[in-house]
Amino acid sequence: DDIQLGIFLNIFVLFVLFVDQMIFLGLKEEVR
Repeated sequence: DDIQLGIFLNIFVLFVLFVDQMIFLGLKEEVR
């Protein structure tokens, strides 16, 4: 279903943004 695909993409995008933030914060901590 298109609705299921939309929900899956939504969760995927949120997950990618979350991982991106964690990596960014991790790099910021290492630089310090």
